[in-house]
Amino acid sequence: MKQNTFSIVARDPKSGKIAVGGSSNWFAYSRLVPWIEAGLGAVATQAETSLSYPKVIFESLKSGKDIKSSLIAATLSDENKNIRQVIVIDNNGNTSVFTGEKCVKFASDYSELNFAVAGNMLANDKVIPSIIESFKTADEELPLAERMIQALKAGQDAGGDFRGKRSAGLLVSESEKIGTHMDYISTNIRIDDHVDPILEMERIYNISKAYKFMEAGDNFAYELNDKENALKSYQEAFKLQPENDEVLF
Repeated sequence: MKQNTFSIVARDPKSGKIAVGGSSNWFAYSRLVPWIEAGLGAVATQAETSLSYPKVIFESLKSGKDIKSSLIAATLSDENKNIRQVIVIDNNGNTSVFTGEKCVKFASDYSELNFAVAGNMLANDKVIPSIIESFKTADEELPLAERMIQALKAGQDAGGDFRGKRSAGLLVSESEKIGTHMDYISTNIRIDDHVDPILEMERIYNISKAYKFMEAGDNFAYELNDKENALKSYQEAFKLQPENDEVLF
């Protein structure tokens, strides 16, 4: 399956959260490219996507192998690895990358502790450096999801996928798989078809952030009888969604 695109995997060393996200001119980026397992790691498989990669990598990590060995194991079993591009991160922030020699240019990758990025079929050789600069210079106090979105916007502003833009997606998980899926996957945004998918992803993220403030406000108000903190939470929600009737309600 073709998924010529650019993606990021990252970890917030303070919270332990991990994330994977990206964008493409191909329909439904999130259907095939980003994969995440709380407490384990994240994978982006792109160019000519192979769903064997997340399966092999996650199973390898579960068996105790390191991230580089896990990615190597996936490529060794793939006769078509020359058309694959894969980036991976484990729960400790260790990363590994692979770009097959037949990936459509501009194709490149970069990795360091807590961060890796790769792209193929890019408009120019400035896309990946722009993503790197944005992520590495971002305010570390910002939530990981927001730093991811800003870095993807920088990549798009630098040219992005040379065919255009259509879809985007973002997954963020907690450091441990505790509770239900809704508890440990803190962000799950999927934009399958939009004229400006990364901006739309940012819009949806801000809506979800507002609703989390509203939920916190309800908890303070009705469960803890803490009117002061309830009001603060509702005010934060209003800042993000001033025209939302439910916020006003």
